Amino acid sequence: MLTDRLAEPRYGAYSFLLQDYYVEQWANNCVVHVLVSDVDRWWNQIRGLDVASRYEIKATAPRLENWGKVAGITDPSGVLWLIIEPILHSDLEANRDS
Repeated sequence: MLTDRLAEPRYGAYSFLLQDYYVEQWANNCVVHVLVSDVDRWWNQIRGLDVASRYEIKATAPRLENWGKVAGITDPSGVLWLIIEPILHSDLEANRDS
């Protein structure tokens, strides 16, 4: 906790800031995209912390989309967090040529 209204959650070398500021209309229309190199590793961490039941939030297991592998959680304020392992252009080209 940086202050009583600002926290900095960390995961290894990565962190982000969470501020105690809430506007329902904005939160319900907000999506945060987090690009990672291994979405399964992130999902295992989320699942291991049991955040879905501890905070009564929705969590969606990784699934393959045409633009990447994506997992998601909706935080208690209604913000959707998409954790994305993008498909690299070189991977797309290799699959197209085979």
